[in-house]
Amino acid sequence: RQMCKETAVIEYVKEQIPQLKVVPSDATYLLWLDCRGLGSSASQAAERIREATGLYLSAGEQFGKGGEDFLRMNIACPRARVVEGLERLKKGVEIFVQPGRSKNQNLYITSDMEYNNDIKQKF
Repeated sequence: RQMCKETAVIEYVKEQIPQLKVVPSDATYLLWLDCRGLGSSASQAAERIREATGLYLSAGEQFGKGGEDFLRMNIACPRARVVEGLERLKKGVEIFVQPGRSKNQNLYITSDMEYNNDIKQKF
C-alpha cells in the first residue's frame, strides 16, 4: 500500500536529504522546507538547485518577512513527477553543499534519472 505523497516526501527528505527539514503543515499540496542546514539563503539555494537540476522551488522570501530560510515545494502533481522532483532536489543539495564547487561549473543532470527501489515503493 502506498503512503500519501506528503508523508512519503517527509520520510524521503528525512532519510535522504538531512540538510533539509519539512515543516509540518495543514496545507494539502504545498510543503515548506527549512533550508538553514544549507548555510545560505533560500533564494540562493533555490537558484543553485534550479541551475543544477532544473527543479523549480519557490524561495520563501517572496512570501514575506521570515521566509528567508525556507523553500516551498508544490506536490500537486502526479506521483512520478514528485519522485523526479525529490531525486533532483537530492542531487541539487548534494551539489550545493560540495566544498569548493564553483557556481559556473557544469551542474546539470539528465531528466531520465533512474529511481532507487526505496523511493518507488513509497510512491
